[in-house]
Amino acid sequence: MIEDELYKCPNLSLSQVADKLNISVPHLSQILNDNLGVSFTSYINHHRIQLAKNLLTEHKKMSLKQVSALCGYNNQSTFYIAFKKFTDTTPAKYRKAAVASTENA
Repeated sequence: MIEDELYKCPNLSLSQVADKLNISVPHLSQILNDNLGVSFTSYINHHRIQLAKNLLTEHKKMSLKQVSALCGYNNQSTFYIAFKKFTDTTPAKYRKAAVASTENA
């Protein structure tokens, strides 16, 4: 997942990942739930939001639309909802805070 950056694929599905790993969909779902305590969607969104946080701080000129697309989101509203769920803030506010903290350091 991480090595191949599969989470960047906008239409990634549980069945695609299961096929790639040569295991059944229920087995993959059980592995995620039992070992990580998360659903497939949460697992994917976690990796996407980590990437988004890096892009927002490292590429200050990149638009939020570009960030969301590079992270595998088909539309910005889905990206905003996921970002807020994982960070308790919006992408724009996160970027602004990150820029401010680097300028004050």
